[in-house]
Amino acid sequence: TLHESVDGDSRIAEVREALEALKSAHKVREGDDGYRIPTPAEDDWERIRLGLPNPKFGDINRIHGDIIHGFWQPQPSHELQGTKLFKAGLTLNGRHISDGDIMVYLSLAETGKEFENQTSEMRKRSQNETTGIFWTVPVDDAIDRENVEIFRSEEMLSKKGRGPQTRDESALVAEEKIRLRRHEDELKRLLRQACLSGAVFFRGNDRSPQTGVDRVKNAVESIMANALPEVFHRFGEAAARIRKQDLDSLITTENLRGLTPVFSSLHLLRDEGGQVVFNTEQNPLSEVFARIKNRTDYGENAGGKYLETEFSKEPFGWEFDTVRLFTVCLLRAGAIAATSKGGLIESALSVDAKNTFSNNNLFRQASFHPKVGIDFIELLKANENVKDVLGGEIPDLNQSVVAETIRLKTGELELSFNEKAEKLMDLLARETFFHELPFIDQLSRDLEKEYQGRFHEAATSRKNCYADALEKLEKTPGYEKLSQEQQKVIRDPLEPYVTMDPDLSMGISQLRADIDAVTSRFNKTVEEMMRLLDGTRVVRVNVADYFSGGIETEEQLDAALSGLREECERYIGAGKKVLIQ
Repeated sequence: TLHESVDGDSRIAEVREALEALKSAHKVREGDDGYRIPTPAEDDWERIRLGLPNPKFGDINRIHGDIIHGFWQPQPSHELQGTKLFKAGLTLNGRHISDGDIMVYLSLAETGKEFENQTSEMRKRSQNETTGIFWTVPVDDAIDRENVEIFRSEEMLSKKGRGPQTRDESALVAEEKIRLRRHEDELKRLLRQACLSGAVFFRGNDRSPQTGVDRVKNAVESIMANALPEVFHRFGEAAARIRKQDLDSLITTENLRGLTPVFSSLHLLRDEGGQVVFNTEQNPLSEVFARIKNRTDYGENAGGKYLETEFSKEPFGWEFDTVRLFTVCLLRAGAIAATSKGGLIESALSVDAKNTFSNNNLFRQASFHPKVGIDFIELLKANENVKDVLGGEIPDLNQSVVAETIRLKTGELELSFNEKAEKLMDLLARETFFHELPFIDQLSRDLEKEYQGRFHEAATSRKNCYADALEKLEKTPGYEKLSQEQQKVIRDPLEPYVTMDPDLSMGISQLRADIDAVTSRFNKTVEEMMRLLDGTRVVRVNVADYFSGGIETEEQLDAALSGLREECERYIGAGKKVLIQ
């Protein structure tokens, strides 16, 4: 009926404009089934909705943040050199949204002068902050209108969507939820379009999305492909997928020729006089060593966690497993030593090394320091001498392996630990002690290893005797009557000796003193338990008081037992509960 003729122009645009005008004037209402004349309840709903204040700056930021964060799901990423997946982090208008290996600093600005000024500012920032991507997004009136509509819908649902509702209110709440989703979808479309038409800069260069890109995630990943090689320009030194067998071969294979191919692909090995050795003087091993040395030179701890953090950042971006492999290579080469759980590790082939470096957490907790060693030329000479005099070769040219090989081949007799201690004291007392540093170092390690063994033995004995005491406590009559909280209070004096390992700084004598004290501590714990159960009724009788000086005759035994019985009967008669210890 609106068309004057069959071949006339379409009037759909005019119809849409008319419907929007009627909706704005609240003459009609849009629902799932089309347009209708609003009811009085719907008129009242719209009146309240229109009376709501416009969203504040914080509300708009939240709405934009929720939608743009959705553009980051799943998080934009790019695989560099086919090895590691790098992810893009996000900040919006200076507010941190998500972490990443490379950050995207996204800023929204009103179209026109504000957008132009913001774009100029982002270009300058990109020239100074060379590891980030800077993105300016224009915001127009259409986006502002959708912000208002979303905010009003949220407010109405917050006010009306809770508590008891009439039938009309329930229908209006359901329609408002549909309206909210419709406006959210429209704002999502508008913001996606705005992002893709925005200005992006990296190091002062325009990296704006190319024509035809229809998703923000795709645009970010395209920009990352260009930016990552520049930010992480040293990633290539460690560009390899490290597998478990790579680390296992390093801490189990004595001959370096038996290592996995990754060591050659990363140029970690070289040939020296017919021997395969670690290439510690070139990157990446020299870089890891330099970080350890610099850190320890300033008196700070160069731990596994520190190395992981340092090399995960630009310009490296190295994986945790790769950093661990490099560090163990330095240990295997004799360039560094490690400390783990209070013990010194100098050989990558030792049991302690295998336990430490096969465990992610133990590696992060371990610390490393440069090791003063013998010049490599001297190690080569030692290898030649072994071949000429003793036969065979030294499997690995590092100081500890060379010393151990020579010791085994010559059948050197071990000194006793007392002799080693005396020898060490003698060497340290000499004015020329510095001429004997390698021997001093060896004696110190031997004594330290023996001390650690004896310390571990004493610590184990202490743990076992207190574990037995706890087991005995649980079987003591009355323990089962205690609440869990009371049981915990009673166990507290004994339990730390079982659950907590002693630090090496604690003397062995203290460990043995703790072992000797277990009986008295157990008795005190039992007494406390009895007092919890029976209060002031409990009295303690010390049996030893009746047998002081020892028993030599039956008469003495009878007298002691009689005295003990009399005291117990006196307390029982007074209504007490006797605890005999």
